[in-house]
Amino acid sequence: MERKIYQLMRDVEDTHWWFTARREIVSKLLGSLSLSPEMKILDVGCGTGGNFNMLSKFGQLEGLECDEEALLMARKRDVCPVLHGSMPECVSIEGERYHLITMFDVLEHIEDDRGTILKAWELLLPGGRLMLTVPAFPFLWSEHDTQHHHKRRYKRGQLEQLLIDAKFEPEYLTYYNTLLFPIVVAARLIKRVAGIHGDEEELPPPLLNRALKQIMASERHLMPGIRLPFGVSLLAVCRKPLL
Repeated sequence: MERKIYQLMRDVEDTHWWFTARREIVSKLLGSLSLSPEMKILDVGCGTGGNFNMLSKFGQLEGLECDEEALLMARKRDVCPVLHGSMPECVSIEGERYHLITMFDVLEHIEDDRGTILKAWELLLPGGRLMLTVPAFPFLWSEHDTQHHHKRRYKRGQLEQLLIDAKFEPEYLTYYNTLLFPIVVAARLIKRVAGIHGDEEELPPPLLNRALKQIMASERHLMPGIRLPFGVSLLAVCRKPLL
């Protein structure tokens, strides 16, 4: 990502509606997995560590980050060990095995997404799980994707096939950020036509920020029972077979 993005993320990710709502959704799903406190968790592409406090409640957490600036910010949170490395190489964690690997809006940054999913399979213990989120629908491509150095946006079938090809068993795969989808589509199309520029990570006014967070986070009440038919993002939980 561009240098300025990491600092902007660190400044707003504890309060921005999108980050806070995503954490509530992820936390709800993690709570449904019956994880024990002894289980080892690896947060791949942890960025500046905005998810550490939430993830550390579910097990023994480690972070993995390739960008040195983001790595320093994540380590300053002093929540868990943060290793320097990237997927699919992961030289720093060879020989380690985990019960849960998370990738929250990470896979779209990586050229070799197939190799990364295969590496996650290798790093998981039998019966371990991979939880990931990615941006959805190529037609939503915007300046935001370019600034964040995204390689792609995904469709559900495309992501599902990627996981199945790596021998994962998908347990739950859904679009999310569905309620705000029409607003996001309209806003991005207007920006594209009008040539409007701006950072989507900028913090909105407090009342708007709170309202957007409540709308997006409310979708957690439908999970994991319901698969939403469309949305700005995709969320997947999949399992490495026991045998």
